[in-house]
Amino acid sequence: GDPPVVAEFKAAIWKVDGVLIATPEYNNGIPGMLTTAIDWASRFPGRSPLLGKPVAIMGASPSQVGTARAQTHLRQLLSHVQALTLPPPEVLVAQAHQKFDADLELTDEPTRTLLQGFLERFVRWIDRERRDDGAGIPPPLTSARP
Repeated sequence: GDPPVVAEFKAAIWKVDGVLIATPEYNNGIPGMLTTAIDWASRFPGRSPLLGKPVAIMGASPSQVGTARAQTHLRQLLSHVQALTLPPPEVLVAQAHQKFDADLELTDEPTRTLLQGFLERFVRWIDRERRDDGAGIPPPLTSARP
């Protein structure tokens, strides 16, 4: 069986309607701990709590491209474990160090607006997935990246 902490992690995923993953970008990919978490959650194919689970991906980075490469990497992993990922547009917060204050409060209004729209779209998508039993795919929205 799974170690107790893994069993708790999987149980938490089973209980929710959707998962939001916010990731940094390390060496053009996702952090090793996130890879490990996905590996544990997807252990025993066919019984993974990620199977068919709606997942939204977002990230922030001090770079010019935000977390574009990390999000591509994460989408590939989630596709392999058959999670449902919210289609683009993504939230790629570039130059994040300029958008938060010393208390880590988001101070950039365009980014705040983008995040609000993204989260609202994710909730609508989850509702549609539940109602349509997985047949719903959100229409793409246009929005400027911060």
